[in-house]
Amino acid sequence: MTPTLEGQALAAGVGSVIGDVLRRFLSAREVDRVEEVVRLAAAQMKAIEQSGGKPRADLEPGMLEELAEGTLLAAKDSYEKKKLPFMANLLANAYFIESPIANLVDALHTAEELSYRELCILGVVSPQENWDGPTLTNRTVNDLLAIRPMTEEIQGIVFDVVALADRQLIMPFRNGQFVALVGMGDLSPAELRQTYPGRLLLFGMKLSDVPAEDRDGILRVLGADGLAPSKKP
Repeated sequence: MTPTLEGQALAAGVGSVIGDVLRRFLSAREVDRVEEVVRLAAAQMKAIEQSGGKPRADLEPGMLEELAEGTLLAAKDSYEKKKLPFMANLLANAYFIESPIANLVDALHTAEELSYRELCILGVVSPQENWDGPTLTNRTVNDLLAIRPMTEEIQGIVFDVVALADRQLIMPFRNGQFVALVGMGDLSPAELRQTYPGRLLLFGMKLSDVPAEDRDGILRVLGADGLAPSKKP
């Protein structure tokens, strides 16, 4: 099966990568996922260009081949279909944002290792002091684990937060700076901020576009008005 014309125009120098990936021994399901990412990335690039986006000034032929190949192979191997649009966003945005390609490849590796729910959690954690995203609870992980009845869903979300902090994609931010070595039980969603690798995933993958039905379950646990409402100042 050959890639679509839209996919071949994905970016300078990556068309051959798409063809190479599709010539490999792939199942019908894997081909469908690769072609879906190609289609979504091409559509996202077109939307960015129509809104006035300009290709990065340092773009050279072949520059995005490694990222393109990695993205398509990640799509082929992903068993969480909901991750595919966000992988496509990362590939499309790489054509426009000025971040070093090596950093974007690192972001792709990280995205492969994270679950869809972990990516959704990143999408609700603030990347900076002032933003228009959801307000998270100022309760601690210890408080969240004291919720009753304690369900497996709650535990899964809480320990995903801990895992993201352990990977240093999010960290406590106090008095204008990141704070290391905060104990697991003392982590508070309200004071977490995304580190540089976390922000690269947030903006590169457009994690703020996570569907409401996937975000709402997370905010039910981590939100300021959720199962562990914020303490009053």
